[in-house]
Amino acid sequence: MSRPGLIVLLLVLPRLAWRLGNPPPAIEPAPSPAMNLLAHAGHWALYALMLALPILGIAFIQANGREVALFGLALPDFMPNDPPLGKELKEIHELLGNMLLWLSILHAAAAVWHHRFLKDDTLTRLTGPIR
Repeated sequence: MSRPGLIVLLLVLPRLAWRLGNPPPAIEPAPSPAMNLLAHAGHWALYALMLALPILGIAFIQANGREVALFGLALPDFMPNDPPLGKELKEIHELLGNMLLWLSILHAAAAVWHHRFLKDDTLTRLTGPIR
């Protein structure tokens, strides 16, 4: 498994735990219910993809008969040595990777849209005041 995939997995787990225990502050002015639903769906889709991609990476590497190691320690095999399955898992991994890329771009564009056009505090809650 690639180092970026392992790093993402190691970072997203505590981030997700933090998010589950600490809901974000309210946006001022409050968004419409539809916009709120889209925001929540988008955030959870990002979390799901950030979890699924490293797990699929481990799965397709193991299905291709290769070992996955973390800090020099081999992870237990949870996939059979099945190269055709490994190929399918890799294709799914790549598709979901593209979805994560486009969803991240959309997420960033939505943050700028909130800041520039809706004039709410979505972006400044993360960055502090922006001129």
